[in-house]
Amino acid sequence: MQEDLPLVSRPFDPVAEKLGITTAELFALAENFQERRIMRRYSAVLHHRRSGFRSNAMIVWKVPPERSEEVGSIMAGHKAVTHCYERPTFPDWPYTHFTMVHATTPEGCEQYSQEISEATGITERLALYSSREYKKTRVRYFVPDYDEYLASESLVDLDSVEMDEEEFEEMAPLASSDD
Repeated sequence: MQEDLPLVSRPFDPVAEKLGITTAELFALAENFQERRIMRRYSAVLHHRRSGFRSNAMIVWKVPPERSEEVGSIMAGHKAVTHCYERPTFPDWPYTHFTMVHATTPEGCEQYSQEISEATGITERLALYSSREYKKTRVRYFVPDYDEYLASESLVDLDSVEMDEEEFEEMAPLASSDD
């Protein structure tokens, strides 16, 4: 369920058929993944630049530690924020919170920045605009090259992943697109 759907009237039917299950069983499996918090949601991906949203900014914010949860929740709740993270600071980098916004113009991004500032009371911020996109892809899980990538980057000790073989086998077919 991480691949493009076929452009047919019933796009989930071929996916279910490929897995050897009914469409109803596919939906039940997806619902089970959501209940177990393995899968957060299933949604369409909008190519924002192609749809007119040509400006985007990663707005970095200097948030006092004691207000982190409160401010992070307010930021995440803003309609224009697509990503919201807290990250560590460094001696020459005091910004703890990162929000991504998209708009049709830089002025739109600035307006969102101002709205978030007013809602949180946080005024120390920088808007970092993209100047060039080198790569943008979605992560594909439960495929051999993903495991190799994790191992090569030492990002995850694959032996410490808490998933039994049955859970992996249940999820792996949804990630496969070898046909």
